[in-house]
Amino acid sequence: MKMARPLLLFPLALMFMALMGIPVHATTPTLLTGQTLASIQSMNVVRTSGNILFVTIASQVTFTGGIQRGGLATALATINTSTGQLVFTEQVAFTGTVMGSQLGSATILLEGQGTLSGSSHAQAVLTDGTGGLAGLHGEGNSATEAGQPPTTTYSVLVHFDPA
Repeated sequence: MKMARPLLLFPLALMFMALMGIPVHATTPTLLTGQTLASIQSMNVVRTSGNILFVTIASQVTFTGGIQRGGLATALATINTSTGQLVFTEQVAFTGTVMGSQLGSATILLEGQGTLSGSSHAQAVLTDGTGGLAGLHGEGNSATEAGQPPTTTYSVLVHFDPA
């Protein structure tokens, strides 16, 4: 029974210390939506294997909505020419503003799949913010609908960690 008291007091002491400790000041996550427009600058077939193409794509991407301005996007894609299916990863070196912030830079990572007809969906992560985007974190998705030009929309939850 003597051992029970220290075991009970220890969790209470930890809880008290946590309550009295340094508070977390990250901003509340905010849902941002908008559109992106990409203009392809280059596309290169790196390798083929049967009906599979391995390609790299570089494009200039412009964001409107809660994320403003743009940057250079580099994508790696695997395309099945017999089914029209594609799988891709993309990295955007973004310079701009988020939620009206000061100008800064961040990395936007996307991973998704789609079809050669132009429709796709991807998961997105925003990270590595500097300048006015220091402490930026976000995650969400993007979706592209086929058309001329294709329409890409995004929906991401973002917040800023304290400086």
